[in-house]
Amino acid sequence: YDVGHYKELFEEHIDLFLKLNSGEESVTWKGRYRPPLREAEISPRPFCGSIPLWLGVSGTPESAERAGRAGAGLALAVLS
Repeated sequence: YDVGHYKELFEEHIDLFLKLNSGEESVTWKGRYRPPLREAEISPRPFCGSIPLWLGVSGTPESAERAGRAGAGLALAVLS
């Protein structure tokens, strides 16, 4: 991957994780940076229904908004 596309890659991977974590028995998904999935069976399924998603947030409003759009918890990174 080209790290110049970091933001797009990260958002695409979040989107894929959310799709895989949605509880569906099989997933069809297409993105820009990785091969598509067609009726991919998700097995084993999480015992509790879904896996909690937490995103590390660098302190910028954009990264906090990304976590909010994904419905994820956020962990603030305090860098000094």
